[in-house]
Amino acid sequence: LKRTMQEKKPLDWDTFVKQQKTQPLKVVASSLKNFKSVVMDMDNGAFTNIQELAQCMHASCLLPGIAGPVINRHEKTGKMVIGNNL
Repeated sequence: LKRTMQEKKPLDWDTFVKQQKTQPLKVVASSLKNFKSVVMDMDNGAFTNIQELAQCMHASCLLPGIAGPVINRHEKTGKMVIGNNL
């Protein structure tokens, strides 16, 4: 995701932010703590820049232990954190 969204064909972040008003992106991942879905979007503060969006998208397609380290959601800020760095 980093290479594609941020380097090879960068996402136009300003246009993306404007589009959130009419068609918001909702990224869904599975919670390993309570076995429920977690919805991440700009409104709930899950991402505020392209790097955080890439982390949310990575978390949504992650198979824990197979495709990389577990990504945790910080309970106070809602930000994605790799590993146990909460």
